[in-house]
Amino acid sequence: MSIAGTLNGFSTGEVTAAAGRGLSARAQLLFAAAVFLACLAPAVINGYPVVFPDTEGYLVAADVFRPQFTRAFGYGAFLRATGGLWSLWLPIVVQAALTAWLVTRSVALDSPRWPLAWRLPLALSLFAVVALSHAPWLAAWVQPDLFTGLMLLALFLLVEHRADLPLAERLLLLGMVIGCVTTHLTHPLLLLGLAIFAFACLLVVRLRRAGRDLLWRFRRAAVLSLLAAGVGWGALAAGNWITYRALTGSLGGSVFLFARLAADGDAAAALRPGCEAGKPWVACRYLDRLKLSTDEFLWRTWSPLPEMGFAPKFMHEAAELNPILLRQVWPEWLANSAVRTLRQTVQFELGNGMDDEGTWTFGDPMIQIGQAKVIDAVTDTLQATDDLRPLMPRLPAETLAGAGLVALAGLVAFGFVRRRPDVWVPALLFLTAYLGNAALVALGSDVFGRYAARLVWLAPLLAGLIAARAACPPVPFQFSRHATAPGAMNVPAQKR
Repeated sequence: MSIAGTLNGFSTGEVTAAAGRGLSARAQLLFAAAVFLACLAPAVINGYPVVFPDTEGYLVAADVFRPQFTRAFGYGAFLRATGGLWSLWLPIVVQAALTAWLVTRSVALDSPRWPLAWRLPLALSLFAVVALSHAPWLAAWVQPDLFTGLMLLALFLLVEHRADLPLAERLLLLGMVIGCVTTHLTHPLLLLGLAIFAFACLLVVRLRRAGRDLLWRFRRAAVLSLLAAGVGWGALAAGNWITYRALTGSLGGSVFLFARLAADGDAAAALRPGCEAGKPWVACRYLDRLKLSTDEFLWRTWSPLPEMGFAPKFMHEAAELNPILLRQVWPEWLANSAVRTLRQTVQFELGNGMDDEGTWTFGDPMIQIGQAKVIDAVTDTLQATDDLRPLMPRLPAETLAGAGLVALAGLVAFGFVRRRPDVWVPALLFLTAYLGNAALVALGSDVFGRYAARLVWLAPLLAGLIAARAACPPVPFQFSRHATAPGAMNVPAQKR
């Protein structure tokens, strides 16, 4: 069977949504295999999976199998479950497979809309977009960054294609979204923000008595985002409660916020009155050393944080001090965060965090958990000599990312004007999540390209899929699996 597949009954006047008549099963298998191999290629080129200083912490969490104070537990659990303690190649294979599955299903489930002549060129073009993007490098990186984009891609499938998915796959996708939430401390907040935005849009849709298409799209996005955020946060909080008797999803969140507030304002001036009044704050001993960047305060040896006892001993005091700092420095914090948000949206260079630092920061903790072999392996790679980054396709990846963001913004405008919710709603939801991600980073951290890269690889893929939708006649929104049975049509698209 041709990779182009078949589509009967396509006309410019009306489209009958024929589930399963897009890319054939064979074509999907070939497409998935190509994406899978593309995602493994960076690790093969490097000679070993790409690492980051945080990789050591995640491996320690996988070995002791308990939450850490500065990282979400989900990724450590993922490394343990996928055999990362035996070989780092195993979780990379799983990451590549998950990427191939979600990307392939996104393309396949949209393909019934396309004319027969478009199938092969569009499929090849979308594969090229993924292969030349940040995605393969994130998939080959022993970091949770890949799962930010996979979380939104799985959510896209559940919102846009629920009626085309069998129950088992819907449950797998929902589990995927929830699992992704637990891999990074920002993920519950990111989905919570997306849920709030979708609920606000849902309220506007109800007040304006818009069509069921809009109503159901925003309802699904809101409910699924809120459900995944709640269950994911609950899982993190449960793990922290069982281990430390602390009912919170982020044990070290107060320390991150303290570092950000101290970097933005005059923490010494805000805390000095309390120190002079005899408050037993350990921070009083280091007032002259608090003016550091967030990254320096949290991770560098010249920071006072090690002398404060790191996050485990300082987090309760940080929670007490943060309200004091907020009252003093909130104008500077918000103003600087707005600037950082704008900077973060356009800073998504490929390779940020994949330099040689990740290979030489591994040390005694790895030896203590019996992972000395990893130290030897990472030092015998292109990354160890910083010869990997020159091989990365930065120009095409970053060009595609920027073009994808611009295209999505244009598709929001086009779809809204043409009354095509199938075009403007998914584009708007992604851009909202992208801006929300930048804002979360800005409020609690410094600007780094890797924080935007974890999402921006999705922009050109979604832009391609949605642009193809815009070029085709609209397909009625499917509210259930029975809505697309022969002769069953939903509300005509032109009346929505």
